[in-house]
This record gives sequence, C-alpha cells and structure tokens, in this order.
Amino acid sequence: MILPQQVLFLSVPYYADDAGTKQIFKNVAATKERPFLVIWSDDEIVLSVNITSEKFENSRQIFDKNLYLIGKYNPPLSKPSLAILNCIYVFDYFKELDKKLMKDGAKLNESEFQNILDRIEQVTAIPFTKEELFKCNSF
Repeated sequence: MILPQQVLFLSVPYYADDAGTKQIFKNVAATKERPFLVIWSDDEIVLSVNITSEKFENSRQIFDKNLYLIGKYNPPLSKPSLAILNCIYVFDYFKELDKKLMKDGAKLNESEFQNILDRIEQVTAIPFTKEELFKCNSF
C-alpha cells in the first residue's frame, strides 16, 4: 500500500499551462522518470504532486506561490527539490505501483509534508489510468 509522505518515481506525460490553456500532453512521450510526492491515497487512487530538482534559473521562482522549496528532503529525495503545488496528479492505484516507491518507501519529513499540504490551494487535477501508467513505465 502506498502512503502519504512517500515518493513515487514514475514516467508520465507532462502537463503544461501554455498561455492559460491548461493542456495535458498525454500524447507526448514521457522521456524520463520523475518523483511524485504522495499527498493522499486509498485502495483505488493516489493523489500526488510533482517534485522537481531542476535548478532554478532565477530566484523569483523560489517565491512563486505554486512552488515550495523542500528543505529537509533526504530521505526520500537525494537532492534539494521543489514541490509544484498547482497540479495534483491522480493515479489509479494498482499493486505494481508499489514497485515505484523511492528509497524503499521512506517518508518525507513530517513538518515539510505538512508545509506542502498547507500551501496547496487551487489546483488542476491530472488523471492517469492504470493503462496509461503501464504504457509509460515498466513495472
């Protein structure tokens, strides 16, 4: 079972808000796995936010209300990271998804996790079915 505070490492198509269109590019192949912090789960779905460790190109990004700089990231992340808070990824839950947990299911620091939850406001839900996840990932 996948639990809140754990991190999944999945390859999924990208979401982009191109000029306010809020498009999900499900037809664009996901080229690499990336981390997703689980914020809620049950035996049917997993809700998560995207985590990026990409370097910020300007300091303004640090103050973006849709981003949260995770200070106490290890475990389960291996380097400083940002939680992207304007999108919630909704994954169908299936047993094979457990194989994609990072660091043997280690959980993010409780206070960091709570800070992330407290900052989530208006979001776009991005659903992915079991079939879509199987197309992009090897389990």
